[in-house]
Amino acid sequence: PPRKLTTALLAATVLAACGGSSGSADGGLPALPPPPAQAACDDQAASRVPARVDEQIGIDTAANLGPAAPLIGFIHGIAAPSGPDADFHAEAAARITALKPALWRVSDARHHAKAKALGAQQIMYSSADELFGYQPVYYPWNDSGTRSGSFDNWARFDANAANLLQRGLAPGQGVDYWVVLNEPPVSHYTDAERQQLLETYRHGWHNFKNGRPEQNVVGPTSLGFNALLIQSFLDYAAAQNLKYDAIDWHEIGTRPEDVVAHASEVRAMLAARPGLGTPAITISE
Repeated sequence: PPRKLTTALLAATVLAACGGSSGSADGGLPALPPPPAQAACDDQAASRVPARVDEQIGIDTAANLGPAAPLIGFIHGIAAPSGPDADFHAEAAARITALKPALWRVSDARHHAKAKALGAQQIMYSSADELFGYQPVYYPWNDSGTRSGSFDNWARFDANAANLLQRGLAPGQGVDYWVVLNEPPVSHYTDAERQQLLETYRHGWHNFKNGRPEQNVVGPTSLGFNALLIQSFLDYAAAQNLKYDAIDWHEIGTRPEDVVAHASEVRAMLAARPGLGTPAITISE
């Protein structure tokens, strides 16, 4: 049967106006007009009375509503109570399995087999934590947001990527997508550092693809939809002949219609760069 999720909606506040008030409300705003039939109140000033109205909305996560393929799942937060190497309590595992979480986005290879056992159909590995472990100030906020790290230790970067790839290829691991870099803080970077950022993507692509063309690599995995970053990323990829398997970013907003508009914008960017092929679009957060 279709899986359904329910959510409760909290209704708006009920405004009760009492007779006898005059003048202006807070900040000089005009007072509310009295209702046609005023109710008696102990306090003659207008008062706000909160009220709750619960409604149930069903969300059928198994319904096919078009070309988009929603995958309910988990981001990073998989951890057993006693650590990542431990198993979940049977009751917790049963609850997770019942949700049928198809997509898991993890940042520790020890979670892969566990995720598969709990129903994962796809695993997206966010490799940034380990790939950039050699550079403690790679992310500006790791140094009070005052400076970004250097990008010059490519030998160690490549060695770490090779190690991650081997772990991902181990039996039972099954990484479906490799994320080269998670949410790069481009607003903190100089023009020179942004160019080095593109070189970082190039290293990651070759590290995961060379000799293993079946491996899927995604980017730029930006924080929010950043059209300028995606354009620069695609221009660089076209110039370097880097054919990514998916273009990925994180939607940080409150308007669902923006997701459709952003996806259309990226498809137009790809159409203008036919050499990049037809990569998928993955909005992983």
